[in-house]
Amino acid sequence: MSYHTQAQLSEDLAIRQRVAAAAAKEGLVAPHPFTWATERMWEIAAEPGWDDAYSYALAAGNPEPTVDPAVISDGMILSAVQTVRARETAREEVATEAGVSIQRPGRPTWRAA
Repeated sequence: MSYHTQAQLSEDLAIRQRVAAAAAKEGLVAPHPFTWATERMWEIAAEPGWDDAYSYALAAGNPEPTVDPAVISDGMILSAVQTVRARETAREEVATEAGVSIQRPGRPTWRAA
């Protein structure tokens, strides 16, 4: 994984829009799917295989690899969204059990009861 490639992916508007579309289909609409995607793009861009696919496509002359579903597929995007959401849910469950506050992107501080 190249940190430079991860940084490029995290700032790419086209991939962020595709991630937002997947988030919306998964019901992650609060406050807005694009906000959800934007706040998690660094983690999503670090998903296995993303940087290799992106780098290979650029080297092969693909001018817009994040628009091309043959480079980063809708399945890869959906898997990343589900993985990130599962990690968030797991952190929330641990926090609830421990009775501690956590801060989730895009939401106010949440305190376990």
